[in-house]
Amino acid sequence: MTTSLSTKGLFAQESVQQRFEQLLGNKSAGFISSVLQTVNNNNLLSKADPATVLNAAATAASLDLPINQSLGRAWIVPFKGQAQFQIGYKGFVELAQRSGKYKSINAIAVYENQYKGFNALTETIDGDFSVDGQGSVVGYAAHFELLNGFTKTVFWSREKVENHAKRFSKSFNNGPWKSDFDAMAKKTVLKHTLRCKQQQLQTNLFNQRKEFISTLTM
Repeated sequence: MTTSLSTKGLFAQESVQQRFEQLLGNKSAGFISSVLQTVNNNNLLSKADPATVLNAAATAASLDLPINQSLGRAWIVPFKGQAQFQIGYKGFVELAQRSGKYKSINAIAVYENQYKGFNALTETIDGDFSVDGQGSVVGYAAHFELLNGFTKTVFWSREKVENHAKRFSKSFNNGPWKSDFDAMAKKTVLKHTLRCKQQQLQTNLFNQRKEFISTLTM
């Protein structure tokens, strides 16, 4: 029996389906279908340990983030025979918005016709973002403003993003870094912008994943 069938069989178990249904309601069947489709469409994922696929899917489900590449909220990516959950920049934005603490939050690709400069001391970008981007992408910017008025803006050049990803991302040579570089670059810069909030977010991610995984093994 192949790993792909083992993964399919794992998600076909009644207890697993019931747990996803309890969490996602009538979205559970579509969610499971999208996970299995993701596995079937990726040769490395199809060979990954089925239990790690389930763990990655459980993390996404606990956060109510769909596994759909076109939506850019979350992915399941392969790494050394295992599947890993990876949140997209749109997923970060959605979770931040759900917290009710943000007035605005966004990340964008910055094109050469828009960009003039970035002052790292004052965290201000000199540019014209009222025009559509043309030419090559020179970098990526992220910005948020809290309801209490606190704001933060970060700009990284494309080269800085790429060097950072090569150094710290286990999946740089495959997965969304190859299929959707812009989305991953936006996420990287947004994560850096939110670094003061990131520890709390990571703790919440871990706790929600741990709680849901425990229900699958009951």
